Amino acid sequence: MIETGVIQAVARRYLAVARSTLEMDVAWLSEHSGAEHLLHAVDGDCEPFGIEAGTILAAPQSYCARVLDGTLPAVISDARGEPATACLPVTERLGIGSYAGAPVNLPDGTLFGMLCCVGRAPNPGLGASEGRLLSALATSLGEDLARVALRQREGAIPRAGIERAIAGEGLSAALQPIVKLAEMRTVGVEALARFQDPPGRPDLWFARAAELGLGEALELSAIRAALALLPQLPDGVYLSVNASPDTLHGRGLHGLLAAADARRVVVEITEHASVARYDDLLRELAALRELGVRVAVDDTGAGYASFRHILALRPDIIKLDRDMVVGVDRDRAREGLVGALASFAESLGAVVVAEGVETAGELDALARAGIACAQGYYLARPGPLPLPDIGVSPKPQRLAPARPLPPGDDFADFVAAQLARVAAVTGLDASYLNLRDPVDGTLEHRYVYDPAGVGIIAGARIPWRGSLCQRCQEAGLLWTADVVRDLPGAEVDPSMYGTFMSVPVLSAGGKVIGTLCAAGRARRYLSDRATAEAERISRAITDRLARGGEGYGPPVPAARGS
Repeated sequence: MIETGVIQAVARRYLAVARSTLEMDVAWLSEHSGAEHLLHAVDGDCEPFGIEAGTILAAPQSYCARVLDGTLPAVISDARGEPATACLPVTERLGIGSYAGAPVNLPDGTLFGMLCCVGRAPNPGLGASEGRLLSALATSLGEDLARVALRQREGAIPRAGIERAIAGEGLSAALQPIVKLAEMRTVGVEALARFQDPPGRPDLWFARAAELGLGEALELSAIRAALALLPQLPDGVYLSVNASPDTLHGRGLHGLLAAADARRVVVEITEHASVARYDDLLRELAALRELGVRVAVDDTGAGYASFRHILALRPDIIKLDRDMVVGVDRDRAREGLVGALASFAESLGAVVVAEGVETAGELDALARAGIACAQGYYLARPGPLPLPDIGVSPKPQRLAPARPLPPGDDFADFVAAQLARVAAVTGLDASYLNLRDPVDGTLEHRYVYDPAGVGIIAGARIPWRGSLCQRCQEAGLLWTADVVRDLPGAEVDPSMYGTFMSVPVLSAGGKVIGTLCAAGRARRYLSDRATAEAERISRAITDRLARGGEGYGPPVPAARGS
């Protein structure tokens, strides 16, 4: 049995959202037990209906019982105009003009009760979409109630423990890098609260604090611990902190941010399902934005509530929920939806950060869909300073022999255009075509495209044995953003080779006759789309070479770039 006070604390926000969104006079959460419905929590002007928290309604006479057994619809826009409800005694006794209800089930399917809204007048705007929204709120409410019940069984965190954490004892911040995918560079960190005392799960601590009326105080303490780390972060790296709408409405957060370098802070708004008064929230955010703070919305999914939330707040950053990320590489429809969200964010001038990336496949699908940034265990786990290096797993080579193409333009001009294309699709600074001498086995940088001045020398010859290209082929790699780790023994200037790609140029018989390379000073992530395009260009170059008839192809002029 969950304590009534705890149920009221959990239900309060849901009731406010339901009543405000459906434009009804009263919302309540009832618990169903046999022939009685106990109203645990009520929101709105209850006096005209003659109800309050603790009121017990007879189940057989209620709308809720009839909705559950299917004899009444879940949404009734005009209770006095519908024959099925106009004749019910409860319609007259409570003065019901409109009604909407949704069952609150626990995750195991057990019925807890009903989330209901009633109005004294008919509500013509009440329809199927409002019913679906109420049902979604009821589902989330049931999950929260189950979590509360689990915490009670496991033993609640004592008030003294919460108060110690608020005072800063045993509370710290772990930082998880937020990575820009195109460059595999940490551009921000999310601060995550960590508690020394059991239980270790932060969500249990914050939920218990909310039950005790200490939620805002604990959030502010966690934010204070995170802001203390801001001066130690590398230049250009922002700090993202989490705040609920209740904390945003208070003045404590504004004071903390006013004393910090607010231009480097992002405030992530959590619990968007509980925002009942957007006008008030927008005023608070405007005050924070005047300090230079940027705003992010957390846990964004594909539902109506997420899009409504984004359109209302116009955030700078949209955090894509883990539920949208998991398995995105194995679900083309999900990948398409993620791509649509990326386009939607771009139209708003916002940046998307995908949360909970745990596999290389997920990361690649996100990059392919146009997601700008990501965080998750695959990239880096939360931890203390200094920030960890971002590991990038290179792709294995998988090239097919060349296929004949119809004749084209001048070979040198053709190659120059292809090298520019390679640099464009990979985002790297320079690209070049090496041809391998069939006699001495050396590699010649025959054509070079280096507009950024990386330092690739056109016409230079290097031994094949020990070259980066040879090491890539031995390791079975197309590219790497960590030459020292992935190509041991390579002697290179790290300022030139933050990222290196080497695509073998194969003859129709599968013999390596050269390499198509690209290099960049920064560490970047090369998606499957980029490497597939480089492979296509490699085959096109091979086809042109194959038409030369002797050696590698026709005689070519001295090295030239574009």
